[in-house]
Amino acid sequence: MQKKILTWFLILSGLIQVFYFGCSHLFFPVWYLQSAGINTSVSNLGDILMLMHEIGVLAAALGVATLLAAADPIKNFTVIILMYVVSIGSMLTSIYHILFKGAASGEWGTVAIIAIQVAILTVLYPWKELKR
Repeated sequence: MQKKILTWFLILSGLIQVFYFGCSHLFFPVWYLQSAGINTSVSNLGDILMLMHEIGVLAAALGVATLLAAADPIKNFTVIILMYVVSIGSMLTSIYHILFKGAASGEWGTVAIIAIQVAILTVLYPWKELKR
């Protein structure tokens, strides 16, 4: 039962990565910025949009990898580790910028989504089945 829940969780996580983070950054970057409380009336918006598109591509790629890993999470352990590295790195970066660089507090929502995903993955993943 736990493996079935893990599979569905990875599918949901992959879809969140592809659509919420990937597509929003690729196709609706101004909306995403504004929803996080970030000022979009800056002179370097073109540069910011390019970076948002890059984030979208990377998020969508991680989402696709997560969807593929859902078929056999034990066999695709490296994707699980990649999810942890990207998630923790993203959370730490966002927290640093919110606390010390004046980033919009709306980014706490993104941190919360990622933290919840990491916590659930940690509980659901069958760590004892790894033979590494």
